[in-house]
Amino acid sequence: MKYTLFASLLLVLVSSFVLADAFHYEAGAVRSVVLPGSPVVFNLSITNLQSSTDVVSFSPVESTNWITTPSSVSVLPQETKVVTLTITPAQVFVGSFTVDIDAHSRNTREISRISLFTRFTTSSPAQSYVKNVGVVVATDEVYDPREQVKVRFSLTNRNPILIDPVRIVVLSDGLFEDEFTISLDPLEQEDINRYYVIDPLQAPGEHELIVNVFLDNESVAYKSVQKLFSVEEYGDISFTLTTEKDGLLSRRLVEVFTNTGNIPLEKTFMIPVGGFRKYFSSTDPSYKVVKDLNGNNYYEVGVSLAPNTSTEVVFTENFWPLVSTILVIIVSIVAYFVFRPQVVIRKSYSTLGDNEKDGTQVLRVRLIVRNRSRTPVSNLSVFDKAPHIVDISVDDKPGVLMPTKITKNDKRGAIVKWDIDLFDGFEERILVYKLKTKLNVIGDMTLPRAKAKFVSKFGAQTTVQSKRVF
Repeated sequence: MKYTLFASLLLVLVSSFVLADAFHYEAGAVRSVVLPGSPVVFNLSITNLQSSTDVVSFSPVESTNWITTPSSVSVLPQETKVVTLTITPAQVFVGSFTVDIDAHSRNTREISRISLFTRFTTSSPAQSYVKNVGVVVATDEVYDPREQVKVRFSLTNRNPILIDPVRIVVLSDGLFEDEFTISLDPLEQEDINRYYVIDPLQAPGEHELIVNVFLDNESVAYKSVQKLFSVEEYGDISFTLTTEKDGLLSRRLVEVFTNTGNIPLEKTFMIPVGGFRKYFSSTDPSYKVVKDLNGNNYYEVGVSLAPNTSTEVVFTENFWPLVSTILVIIVSIVAYFVFRPQVVIRKSYSTLGDNEKDGTQVLRVRLIVRNRSRTPVSNLSVFDKAPHIVDISVDDKPGVLMPTKITKNDKRGAIVKWDIDLFDGFEERILVYKLKTKLNVIGDMTLPRAKAKFVSKFGAQTTVQSKRVF
């Protein structure tokens, strides 16, 4: 019994391996344990080591006992071709046999012998084997979460029995899970690729992949495989600029910053702003303006974002304050020239001489009255006041406009008045009179303001004064 079991395993696991000068042969059993009279099947790998195409012919050494299909095959130079070689017994055999096959090279006339081991049994071949499945699971060590996770499964039925179903359960600590079922023919190897989508914003870290294989509806896993893989970090902060409102003298720009990665990110952006425009622009939130080495101005915008979040920065340019200020200045200038008094008056004096005996002085007072508009002024009256310590005199000379009235008061001093009925546009008059001090005056004298009263072009009574004279 032990010998029979050993021989059975040997028939399944042993493959023929032949190395010749022209060809390399390797045979693997597909179905080598069968019922009496049934064909056996092998996969024969043929590698042509020559530089030209050759034809290999197969013939059993015991040609009366065995029939091979196919009888020949053509192989290109340096090509490896896998041929399914079927051997049919010419009569009914029972027991274990070695089938020798001669492979003939047409080019080199070389003959290579391939020995294949078979067994014919009257009982079901499956009764002699236990379930034996090789399980290989492979995946990459690192994944970008924006890409699919590829898991490669390779399952090999190592015995000549059918295994159906084979249930594969895939788990990966919350990232993904899967379950699928296949069947394995005798001695079949099946390679499967499965792809799994994970959350693109999955945080970086290491994760475990668990693959459980269940055979024939069993509740306990036949085999469990664990693999580790990592999710890598990625990301950047992108930004888009949109014009939300664009007016005549104002503009509102919205900059949207988005963290497209799976980790928190901080980044500083330098947003250019013109040297002149910076005085009329602002940001919300507020950011400071800095200069680079070339003297260019930038808003230094610092952004800190969690994964898959956005924030807005609003840039506003408003030139209305500048325009408003200019308009106010223009209006003020126009209003000044429109509403300013038409008549101005200036007062000055000069010393004509001192009396060496009593120290008294003689002063010459001059009033310049000018109409600075093109509109004539009517009913103009000019008043000037002299201190009580002086005497007033007016030289009656040609060209000198004499006062209309001089009113004297011993305590308050004297008031000199000139009346001009019509004062033409841009006309200027010089009014002159003399003062003589009654006492010795030490230092300069201070004379009071002169006044002019007239009816403005708007019909209002208007009064203007000169500056005090020192």
